Amino acid sequence: MPHFFLTTEVFWLWILLFLLIATFTGWWYYRTTIPPLQLRQRLFLGILKGIGFFLILLLLTKPIIRFVWQQLQQPVIAVLVDNSKSMTLKDGAVTRFETVLDILQNNQWEELRKNRDIRMYAFDSKIRQFHFSTIDSLTFQGDATFIALAFKQLQKESRNLQAVVLISDGNMTDAISPLYDALRLNVPVYTIGIGDTALQKDLLIKRVITNDICYAGSKVPVLVHVQSSGYEGEEVIVSLNTEGKTLTSAKLTMLPGVQNYTVPLSFVAEGEGEQKYNIVVSHLPGEITFSNNKYVFFSKVVSKKTSVAVISAAPTADVGFFKRAIASDTMYQVLLYLQKPDGSFKPELNTDQLKKVDCIVFIGYPDNRSNVKLLQDIQQQLTLKPMPICFIIHINTEFEKLKILERFLPAEVQKIHNREIQVQPIVENEYEIHPLIRVASDVDKAVWQQLPPIFTVPLKIVPKTNSNVVLHAQAQSSLHRQPLVVLQKTPNHRVSLVLGYGLWRWKMLTDRERPVEQIFDGFVKNTMQWLTLSDDEEKIRVQTTKKQFSTGENIHFIAQIFDDNYRAIENAEVFVNIQRESETYEYVLTSLGNGQYEIITQRLPAGDYRFTAQVRVDGKTIGSAKGIFTVGEVHDEYIETSMNIQLLRSLAVRTNGQFYYNNNIEPMFREFDELPTDASEVLQRTYQYELLNSVWMLILIVSIFSIEWFVRKRYGLL
Repeated sequence: MPHFFLTTEVFWLWILLFLLIATFTGWWYYRTTIPPLQLRQRLFLGILKGIGFFLILLLLTKPIIRFVWQQLQQPVIAVLVDNSKSMTLKDGAVTRFETVLDILQNNQWEELRKNRDIRMYAFDSKIRQFHFSTIDSLTFQGDATFIALAFKQLQKESRNLQAVVLISDGNMTDAISPLYDALRLNVPVYTIGIGDTALQKDLLIKRVITNDICYAGSKVPVLVHVQSSGYEGEEVIVSLNTEGKTLTSAKLTMLPGVQNYTVPLSFVAEGEGEQKYNIVVSHLPGEITFSNNKYVFFSKVVSKKTSVAVISAAPTADVGFFKRAIASDTMYQVLLYLQKPDGSFKPELNTDQLKKVDCIVFIGYPDNRSNVKLLQDIQQQLTLKPMPICFIIHINTEFEKLKILERFLPAEVQKIHNREIQVQPIVENEYEIHPLIRVASDVDKAVWQQLPPIFTVPLKIVPKTNSNVVLHAQAQSSLHRQPLVVLQKTPNHRVSLVLGYGLWRWKMLTDRERPVEQIFDGFVKNTMQWLTLSDDEEKIRVQTTKKQFSTGENIHFIAQIFDDNYRAIENAEVFVNIQRESETYEYVLTSLGNGQYEIITQRLPAGDYRFTAQVRVDGKTIGSAKGIFTVGEVHDEYIETSMNIQLLRSLAVRTNGQFYYNNNIEPMFREFDELPTDASEVLQRTYQYELLNSVWMLILIVSIFSIEWFVRKRYGLL
């Protein structure tokens, strides 16, 4: 039974006074009536009037009703069951999941349940609770083993936890050690090892190293790391194929014991866009599983590298940092031109070189040494061949000479004086999600304000039509702001203007353990992407949350839709068409707000899929996107096939628990019998309701006065 409490902001004598006032009001109002009513009729109406008036007076005290339930919580033993695919491996004639089911069906669990709360949890990449009666709901088809996640979830869910039992082979597939989260539970962890500690006969692909981005017609290296155990002298074929066609292969001879091999392969990239490739190692008799003989990877094939010319008036720190940041992305080929004291360049710069590039970055150029004739040639070449441009202004920039390129600038800029000032970047709310600002998921406007200051000079800046100021600069001793980053997009080209220098400070003077350290590299890379991407690539982003899904897993699509000024589009219709051979699936994504859309589709059969997304606004198509994904070829669970006894022992020892082999768990139940059974805890749940803000209270008061009005009318008192 719940306990009931009523609390108010006034002393209880006030409540008594309100009750007396309400009672007197009801009596006074109906002491005599015209026409006369019987006593019981007047009494009924008076009670209604009094109750309604009392409830109104009571609300003035801001009353709160509390219901408190108390329940005796038995000691809890949590049992974590590994539900991943590695449980489908065989150790001799017995499958691992059969061993797990035998453990769960042991009669000793029923004995423990008499005075303890035994809670069962199945975990893989997620964790869920199940009951003894639904053991058959375990699928053992999870694509990952996140032991740390299971312990972390227990911290949130379990009260009065007395012990934890972990039933697993100990082969986690994430990089997070579960020991820290196990220690935080502050209870002993008893581990039951599933599987054989001896090396299994197996041949597997441990990892593949290659390029995420490659260029059509180029030779792409692929390093395949293969491991064998239990074989000697056998010969296998390691092959690379795509769409059923073998691109290359190599022979490999097995050596005794456990051996690791590096097999160099290569292929010539063809086509354009995302491509799927398979590495396959031929099978050997007696392998514990063939599922790890195949490895799938994806690579984006582009027509050619984007050639970027960095033209600098002097070898400043910004030049080196910008060059390295751009070159770290393999999509770009960086050509650096440094101005010499006489105004010429090393290497030589002329219009012939500019004809070969796809994007130009001017750093502090031009200055007072710059050649006017060369500037005019650059201006003519940019007129003939429009291309993306990034201007970075320096204290020595010569603005009179810069006027030669003024038609390409996104703003009119005039230097007020040559005094260097320190400024802090300020992000405006409307551009907080712009890719130049949101350079990583954990970087927001607050993180930008933690950056060290950079330098600029006082400028008069007038942005041109169709320009956007995505970042402002504010001097530390002033409230005045001036534009720091101005962007402009025209049908022919895109331009970025950075009105500050010393941006290298964002890289070198920040804490590498905090999100702020990501800003410089992210800002440079995202600036280059914004300059060089097509409109559809920038505004329309539709993708799956990952490239490889397991059989039986729902496919999760996410999308971000923006307009030309990078404002989120809320009313878009996003259609996704998924194709596999003759099969077609069509879906419409659901809006999440702020330009974001998603859908979790049905489970799809194993195979390779391509999708095309169409985005419409008011019935008009504004862009499209495409991609690929695969279902049923995830094999992380089969990289390690022996029991990880070291991890299981460590978890048990460090938490004062015990490790048990799966064929000897009786001592564990005897140890549980010795744990105290009187360690029950009182679990208290409290629900409170503020009557002043309660809709039901309002409905009650209105109902009481409505009934009174109806009865008065019936008795002819109106």
